[in-house]
Amino acid sequence: MKQLFFTLIAIFLASNLMAVNVWDGSSEPWTNGSGTESDPYLIETAANLAYLAEKVNEGYQAQGSAVFRHTYFLMTDDFDLNDINWTPIGNVNMNMEGYYFAGIFDAWYHNIDHLKIQSSADVCGLFGGLGGEWGGIIGENDFGQIRHLSVTNGNITSTGTSAGGIVGGMADNAMLFQCSFSGTITVSNNGSFCGVGGIVALAAENSVVEECSFSGSINATNNGGVTAAAGAGGIVGIAMNKAQIKECYNTATITSNATLLSVAAGILGATLQENEVSIESCYNVGTLNASTKGGIFGMVSPINPTKDESSLSVTNCYFLNTCGGTTAYGTSMTSAEMQTEEFKNTVDNYAHAYVMDDGTNNGYPIHGLSDYKVWEASDITATSAKLSADIHQGNGHFVEAKFSYYDMDDGAINEMYNVIIDVEDHVELLIENLIPDTLYGYMLSLKFDDGILWVSSPRYFTTESNVAVSSFEAPAVLVYPNPATDFVHIQGVEATEIQVFNTLGQLVKTVQGSNEANVSELQAGNYLLKITSAKPETLYVLPLSKHSH
Repeated sequence: MKQLFFTLIAIFLASNLMAVNVWDGSSEPWTNGSGTESDPYLIETAANLAYLAEKVNEGYQAQGSAVFRHTYFLMTDDFDLNDINWTPIGNVNMNMEGYYFAGIFDAWYHNIDHLKIQSSADVCGLFGGLGGEWGGIIGENDFGQIRHLSVTNGNITSTGTSAGGIVGGMADNAMLFQCSFSGTITVSNNGSFCGVGGIVALAAENSVVEECSFSGSINATNNGGVTAAAGAGGIVGIAMNKAQIKECYNTATITSNATLLSVAAGILGATLQENEVSIESCYNVGTLNASTKGGIFGMVSPINPTKDESSLSVTNCYFLNTCGGTTAYGTSMTSAEMQTEEFKNTVDNYAHAYVMDDGTNNGYPIHGLSDYKVWEASDITATSAKLSADIHQGNGHFVEAKFSYYDMDDGAINEMYNVIIDVEDHVELLIENLIPDTLYGYMLSLKFDDGILWVSSPRYFTTESNVAVSSFEAPAVLVYPNPATDFVHIQGVEATEIQVFNTLGQLVKTVQGSNEANVSELQAGNYLLKITSAKPETLYVLPLSKHSH
């Protein structure tokens, strides 16, 4: 049954030939999946998506404000919402009070067309709220995520406080990855403040917005009198402490109007509370209209504009010199400069987040939209197992895919086997002649045409119990920076020993009694770190990419 499900998933993910599902305004429960990572609930129709909104908004089996925590959803088709007024998924206010979606929603590069929202709610968006509530283990999917989703011909009109294209409010530690919105967002009220974010209206502490883009127009207008304020950002309206915005771009015109204060910025409108917010590898070419205009960033807390700005980090960010930006964040460049491959390489910084324009973005870089899914091993016997993955080339260009697997008898990484496979939407590999009663690890690596490698986090299975060992999927440690050039640091555990193995399974370096390793002498490439901890007594295996200087 599990293998049949994986086959069905592969068909759904690989096919772009299905007719667009047009919404009639109804809702209907999903009928496939169990909500786990390997067996997600399948959102096959727009009516299924509307049912998700109903369940979240009623607080179905909520844990506090969080609904569908630890639960996975996969969108399997393009939806046309038919310009029927949409009820956002989640009904939180600016303080994140109410119910929000706290699961993992993966659209896998499907599109939602003709989204229409007319709302007076405090906060609105396709998802009204996306949450958070960190589970305590770095890398664990214990927080809300929306991935691989695009919205086109969107039209959001609000008389509430704030609106975002994809999400209204993000709670602590929520994440958006590879999402885009094209359309118009308008917020107009008579209160003390109104705000817009092209992707997210409010991003709370430790939230992440990565590889997202906005095009179209934004208008935030406050008619509240002499104390009225309005603000807008092409990607995020307001961000709180330690929020991260990475590899995003805006091409939209952004307009903000208010008597006391109006702010328009290409990427982030303003910070709130503490200012330890980071914006990295982003660019803006959209026109700005407001009293305060930021090519990248607008201003520190409108509530307390005297706060120190020194903790705000804006790195490798650029804006068009004619956009109207006046604040001192990011680098001003001409249109001709920003349409070159040199600029694409600079803003990309080896991440393969950007590629050259394909004719859809006036010559400016677009997102590569490349990614992969590595599934749990299946068909496990005492001596064999099937490895599988889904690959999305996007606008990038993978030239090689490879599965690497190795046994970990007695906790040691023994010989590693590498098998090159064809780069296809869905790949499978049957591995045989395995050792009975043995723990195995495996990874997928993908090589771009420029030689850059992406390597997945290790997954594990054992030939003893014939089940995948999902607890090893997300170890409670963080290796940073990764990729590294000189030193790597281990966070989240006290390491008694760090061993570095190359892709042949050879031990190339050992560090005793330290959470830091000098890797400057290693050749550029991909490695595995075997980290041993005494407190608690645990073994971790994590990938490391080494870049040359």
